[in-house]
Amino acid sequence: MSIEQTSQLIQLLLNSVLTVIACGMVLMGLVNRQTAIALQLQTLRSLRRDRRDRPSSAERMAQRQRLARLHRQQRTCQTSSLIAHWALALLLANLLVLSLRTVWNQSGLIHASFFLFIGGVALLFITTGLVLLDWSRAPSAMLQIGPWSSLPTSRPAALPLARSPITRRRSQGAQVSQRRA
Repeated sequence: MSIEQTSQLIQLLLNSVLTVIACGMVLMGLVNRQTAIALQLQTLRSLRRDRRDRPSSAERMAQRQRLARLHRQQRTCQTSSLIAHWALALLLANLLVLSLRTVWNQSGLIHASFFLFIGGVALLFITTGLVLLDWSRAPSAMLQIGPWSSLPTSRPAALPLARSPITRRRSQGAQVSQRRA
């Protein structure tokens, strides 16, 4: 391999690694979204079970609409996650083929890696499009009105914020001034 071919191969490897990282980040975001949707569904179902009084017809309708929307979001998220897994598999296969090209001087490997890369990036774009479509369909939290729009969530206790040396001095000064008074 010539120096020019080596530098091109290094650029291809770097592009592939960066694309794998981007795909992994999208996949992590999808997994987090899928977990949040599952928790919302679980909370809504437990509220339905625990409710003692009969909800009005408007409340039942709002509850059904929210359940249907959450199920639709869950299906879209699962589909996006599956496509992102395939994109990641294609991009990792592309990286493997490029790595083989460094050892084995075969020009057909470059063409194979090109097709794997294009397939992986296309699936990554499809995944991103599905996520954006799902987010555009989801109503804004500010626009939700009704008894089932704000579900109680159990949140962990707030952790104390890390203090910088400046805020420590300020808070210590405030404590000293309070003691004097």
